[in-house]
Amino acid sequence: MGMTTTKKINLSHLYRMTDSVGILEHSLMATPDLKEGYCVDDNARALRVALRLKDEKLIDTYLKFLVSAAGNNGFKNDLDQSFVWQTEEYGENFGRAMGALAETGKMGIRNDQKLTGMFLFDQNVKHITKSESLRSKAWLIYGLSIRSWCDPKLELELERYLKVKIS
Repeated sequence: MGMTTTKKINLSHLYRMTDSVGILEHSLMATPDLKEGYCVDDNARALRVALRLKDEKLIDTYLKFLVSAAGNNGFKNDLDQSFVWQTEEYGENFGRAMGALAETGKMGIRNDQKLTGMFLFDQNVKHITKSESLRSKAWLIYGLSIRSWCDPKLELELERYLKVKIS
């Protein structure tokens, strides 16, 4: 049996697309397109990648973006180039954010990252039944299942959600 070698992933585009606010939504080839701004679902995706990379700085950046996107009724989605939030909805972005926050609560490097992920998730659980997007529902089930590992009281919330939304 031979040795297996792992190829190192080139993350230069991820770092190029990320600034102090979060990951930009679009690029023109390899050049970040600032005029398109940022969105929650891309930052949620990036947070999940950063958790797997165990990149503390990236986790902080993307988590900070989700904290700033949290509103009274879930998450705002699009942040334009003037740093004005454009939408607040319960689409796929809501489910992706909740899934990423649940993962942060379980996989964050530092305790403050874990606590922030769990807190923000718990603050938004009350909105889960408002989401009608099938992808969002899938991400919410995923997030609830992960979050309930950290807090068994949320198993009841997961069970309730499955009865209401999936039946």
